[in-house]
Amino acid sequence: KDFYVDVDHFIQKFGSDWMWGIASTMGTSTDDKKVLEKALSYVGQDLKKNKTYYNTDTYAHLLYKMGKYKEAYASANEAMDLASAINDYQERTRDSGQTGELLEQIKKSMAAKN
Repeated sequence: KDFYVDVDHFIQKFGSDWMWGIASTMGTSTDDKKVLEKALSYVGQDLKKNKTYYNTDTYAHLLYKMGKYKEAYASANEAMDLASAINDYQERTRDSGQTGELLEQIKKSMAAKN
């Protein structure tokens, strides 16, 4: 609870532009649904203000981890579109490759579910 209070205070003071990083760390460090929901909430706040590759990709990863495959697939595709606009070639290649891997995982999970 203290962690969330601290994060909420930071958001109030500094804004939510960096929330995708915190949400990503939360998502990769646990399978706890409550923590994942909170992480999804944090990155969702950031998405409402400004969609970037990073927050959209993080959102897709969180959705996937929570078993929301259709939403994760849509968000990952949007992240791929945003990655294509990254100016730095190496960064663009790395990011689109990571999201491409996520898309493949989502497709496999969707197929296994059906």
